[in-house]
This record gives sequence, C-alpha cells and structure tokens, in this order.
Amino acid sequence: MKKRAQKVRSNGNKTNAKKMNNDVEDADYDEKELSTNTDKSETRFLDTKQQEPFPKTRMFLIAIVVLLIVLLFVLSVILFGLTVRAKEKLSRMSYNSSSIIPTLQQYTKEIVSYTPRYPGYPGGIATQKMIARIFSQSENWNLEYDTFFETAPILGRLNFTNVIASYNGESKRSNSRNKKTLVIAAHYDSKYQKTPNAFQGATDSAVPCAMMLQMAAAFESMLDSYNNIPNYDLKFIFFDGEEAVKEWVGNDNTYGSRHLASLWEKQNKLSSIDLFVLLDLIGTKDVQFPNFDIHRTITNSEGYKRYEQLENIEMKLKSQNSLKTTKRYFNGVTDNGQISDDHMHFSVRGVPVLHLISYPFPKVWHTPNDNYEALDWDSIHDIQTILIDFLRAHMFNK
Repeated sequence: MKKRAQKVRSNGNKTNAKKMNNDVEDADYDEKELSTNTDKSETRFLDTKQQEPFPKTRMFLIAIVVLLIVLLFVLSVILFGLTVRAKEKLSRMSYNSSSIIPTLQQYTKEIVSYTPRYPGYPGGIATQKMIARIFSQSENWNLEYDTFFETAPILGRLNFTNVIASYNGESKRSNSRNKKTLVIAAHYDSKYQKTPNAFQGATDSAVPCAMMLQMAAAFESMLDSYNNIPNYDLKFIFFDGEEAVKEWVGNDNTYGSRHLASLWEKQNKLSSIDLFVLLDLIGTKDVQFPNFDIHRTITNSEGYKRYEQLENIEMKLKSQNSLKTTKRYFNGVTDNGQISDDHMHFSVRGVPVLHLISYPFPKVWHTPNDNYEALDWDSIHDIQTILIDFLRAHMFNK
C-alpha cells in the first residue's frame, strides 16, 4: 500500500510538474504571442506612418499629368492655327508683281510644248490639265468643263472642251438681282497643220492664255492687299476650237465659243456679263490694239468706255515709268470693221465686248514662225501690266 501510495504521489508530482511546465510554456507562448502582436502592431503603426506621404505623391503626379495634357492641347491648337494659316498662304496662286515675265515665260513654254493642241488630241488635253492644275492651287476658283462633240472637216468627229474658271467668293453684285460678271477669254487650241509640229501658236494663243493664268493670281493678290469685296464676279474662259480646221468658212471656226454662247443663252447667264474681254494674237513687238467699230455700238457702250480706260491707264503707267517701251499699244486708232473671233457669238446676243486683238495681224500669223523665239517680252510685260491695272480698276476701283 505504502509503495503504491508513493507511486501515486510520485505520479501526481510528475503530473503536477508537467502541468506546471505546461503552464510555464503557455505563459511563455502567451508572452511571445503578446510580444509578436505588439511587434506587429508597432510594425503596422510604422508602416502606416511610412505610407502617409504616398497619397500626396500620387496627387502631385496626377497634377503633372493633367498639366502636360493641357500643355499638349494648347500646343496642338497653336500648331493647328499655324497649319491653317500656312495652308491659306499656300492656297493662293503665286503672283509677284516684280517678276511678271518669268512666270509668263514658264506658262508660255509649257503651253507651246503641248503642240499640236487640237481639240480632243493629247496636246489639247494636256493644256486643259495644265489650266486646271494652276487654278487648283487655290480654293478661290471653281472649274467647269463645257464638253461636246462636233464634226469638223478633215479631222472628223472631235471632242471639244471649254475650260471655265469662276471666282467663288462674294462680290458686291453677286447677291443682288443685278448680278454682273467680268469675263476674260482666249482660245488655247492651235491651228491644224498637215505637219503636226509646224505651228506652235505662241501668239495665237499661248501667250494670251499664260497672261490670263497670271491675271488670276494677280486678282488673288488684290484680294489680300485691299481686304475688300470685288465689284463684280470674275470668270476666265479658255475656249477650244477657235481655229478653222480647213478654212474660215461657215461653221468651221469658233466651235467652243459658239457652243458656250448658245448654252449660256438658254441658261439665262448672258445678261449677267458686264463686259466680255477677248485676248488674241499677243506677243510680238508690232502688237497694237485698234478701237474697233464694235466697241462703239449702242449695245456696246461699255466696250467703248473700257477701251478709253485702257488708253488712260497706259498713259498713266508711262508717266510713272512702269512700262519698258515707249510705243503706244492702245493708240486710239479707229477701225470701222470688226474681226471674226470668239467674241462675236456673245456680241450678237447683246453682250458688251472688248476685242483686244493685234491688228494688223503679226507677221508670223499662221506660219511656223509663230513660235517662242518670235516673242518680245518687253511688249508682253507692258501689255500685261496695263491689263492687270485695268483689272484692279474694274474690280476694286483702285
């Protein structure tokens, strides 16, 4: 019994000791856990302190991004404005009053290079494309093509195309019931010859066409200079098929102008033409423009008045030493007849005309000598200077 009791006690002591050890271990564990929790709490507290600046940094970064976006937007607006202004400058036909001749030479050489310029033939089509290309440099012009077919001697059925460039801006008369238009015209086709390249038609009428292309650019320059609305609408017409294919008899001539005058009569467009100016046979040294009887008819008092205006402009420019020669181009010489040309289909329908054709005809007329080498650029300069001043007076009263 004694031994057993001791054993039990001994076991009890062991149990108590084990329990005490467990309690100590539990206490140690609790202390460690408390310490760990405390450390974690402190760490969390420290982390929270360390993380406090990050929201401010994020806000600062956002502000920088927003500022950059705003700056990019402002720069894009500025660049867009500069691009538009550059485009506006580029969307003008090039004109420099101090370099009239180089541009005219360039245009004339190109037109002459397309010889022969028969209606519907490659040279004629190339000339049409050249005219369209130059006017398309600007947004100020609308291009129209009056295309039709007609049978001509020798060449048979031909495709004719009149090219019409119309100023598309406003004029003082464009919105009124009494709308008026200034028309300046010339033909671009060349005389038919059995030897295709035998007739370049430099005066007849490559130079007049080149002059018209430059006049359009001069007109745009006037729009910028005067910052004003022109008095009239403005059209440049490049006629096809003025030349007779075989001989100037019946309808074998002025194909393009005959068709367009008839078409515009049906469309009631003729009454809006204030003045129809036709240029022809310009370029040699012996050029001069008579005051034809047609300028003084009752229905064409405007033509007579405008011829006198050209005389006055010429004298004014001579007095200012703006012309290169001393000769008179508008000499006031009266010619009691008239010359058949593209203007006649408009004149017979009551349109006021001003026929500016050199008469007597140049010595090179309808010969192989009517080429680039026959041109006198001092005379061309003077006539172009007079006509541009006339355009300025007519359109802007300047």
